[in-house]
Amino acid sequence: MFLLFIITNFSFGCQINGYESGLCKQRFLISEDIEFCNTELNDYICVPQIRNLWPEHTIQNRDKEIRLDFVSYVRDRLVQEINGEIDIVLIKDDTCYKAYKQFLCQWNFPPCDSTTNITTPICQSYCTQYYENCGLNLTPCLQYFQKLKPGLDQNC
Repeated sequence: MFLLFIITNFSFGCQINGYESGLCKQRFLISEDIEFCNTELNDYICVPQIRNLWPEHTIQNRDKEIRLDFVSYVRDRLVQEINGEIDIVLIKDDTCYKAYKQFLCQWNFPPCDSTTNITTPICQSYCTQYYENCGLNLTPCLQYFQKLKPGLDQNC
């Protein structure tokens, strides 16, 4: 009987990068903590849950890490384009880096169901827009969405 009590009161958090380490929160309640990604996110998002073991794993720190990753990617890509190493995409217009920001933010602060605290997959269109607008091979994006549950429509 006691074991049943433990099981019924134990709940998993929503998943961030494949780990059940988050909580489903309404975006507008935490928007001041999400400076970089705020405009790219759904109404309910999975955010890091504060735990004693990882006190630095906060919403603000995650948002800062995403911004740094974004800036690094855009900088490196621009250098490669200027040096003629890859096709010119970023220099022509801003669709590539806008699609990358949207994808990066959605991936790291995924949408979730507030009633079940379960992460829902990001829209496939965020992934395909990023890959297509940046001139990348679409195969990894398509493979990820093929692995999802059949019938799950993620073309939002």
